[in-house]
Amino acid sequence: MLKYYCLIMMILSSSLFSISNKKVEKLIATDQLNEAEKIIPSLKKFEQYYFTGLIENLKGNPEKAYFIMEKALKLKDDDPDILYKTAKFLLSTDNSKDANLPSGKEKVDKTFDFLKKGYKLNPKHKGLIFHLALEYQIVPWFYGGDDDETEKILSDTYKFDEEYSDLCKLRLFFFGGDMDDAGSFGEKCIEKYSLNPNFYFLTARSYFMRNMNDKGFEVLDRGISKIESTKLLSYYGNYSVKKKLNYDKGIEYLKRYLKLKDKINILDNQPRLFRANYLLGKLYHLKNDYENAKTYLKKSLELNPNYSKSKKLLIMIK
Repeated sequence: MLKYYCLIMMILSSSLFSISNKKVEKLIATDQLNEAEKIIPSLKKFEQYYFTGLIENLKGNPEKAYFIMEKALKLKDDDPDILYKTAKFLLSTDNSKDANLPSGKEKVDKTFDFLKKGYKLNPKHKGLIFHLALEYQIVPWFYGGDDDETEKILSDTYKFDEEYSDLCKLRLFFFGGDMDDAGSFGEKCIEKYSLNPNFYFLTARSYFMRNMNDKGFEVLDRGISKIESTKLLSYYGNYSVKKKLNYDKGIEYLKRYLKLKDKINILDNQPRLFRANYLLGKLYHLKNDYENAKTYLKKSLELNPNYSKSKKLLIMIK
C-alpha cells in the first residue's frame, strides 16, 4: 500500500511541477516577469536556473543569463535547447562588463562547442541550424569559420525542410550585410512560399536598409494581402514611424494588429501590446492629431507604466 501511495505522490508532484513550469513559461511569454519570478523558487533546481536565465536575458542582462544558463547546463548537458540558449546568450555578452566572461578566441571556441554539440544531438533544431551556419559564415577561418560548413548545414537541412533551409539562406544574406542578394533571393522565396510572413519581413527589411522605402512598404503590403500576420502588420506600423511615411496605412494596420492579437490571445494579459499602442500614439502625433495620440499613449502606459518613450511623448504633447 505504501509503495502505491509513494508512486501516486511522485506522479502528483511531477504533475504539479509541470503545471508550474507551464505557468512560468506563459508569464515569461507575456512579459509578466515579476510574476514569473515569484513562482521560480518553488521549482526544481534545473528549472530555477533555466527560467531565471531566460528572464535575465529579457531584462537585458545577457552576462548574468549566460552564467546562470551554464549552471543549468551542468545539470542537463545533453539538452540541445539548453546548449542553444547558452551559446546564444554567450554571443550577446560584453566582456568589458565582466572580466570573467570568455572573450576573443575563447568565446568563439566555447560558442562553437555549444552549437556543435547541440546540433549533433538534434540536427533538426532550427535555432541550432541557423546559428551554427551563421557562425561558420561570419567567423574568420583562423577562428574556426568555414563557408563550406555553412553550405553543408543548409544542404543537409534542405533534405528534410526546404522552406527553413531557404529561410536560413535569406537570413544569412541579411545578417551578413548583403542586402542586394537578400532582396533578390527574398523575392524568389516569396513566390515559392507565399504564405510565410518571414520571407516578406526580411525582404522588406533588405529594401528599407537600402532606403528603398516604397519597395519595402510594397513588399509588406503584398504579404498582408496574402496572410493576416501580426508580424507584418506591426512591422508596417513600426516603419511608418521610423521612415515618417504612410501614416494612415500604418494606423490602419496597427489597429488590425491589435484586433488580431485580441482574437488570438483573448484570455491572456498582453503587456507587449504597449509598444503597438505607443506606435499608434506616435503616428497620430506625426499627423498632429493630439487627442488620439494621447489616448493611445495612455493605453500604452496602462500596459507598461515604465515605458519611457510613451512617457516622454505624452509629456511633450501636454
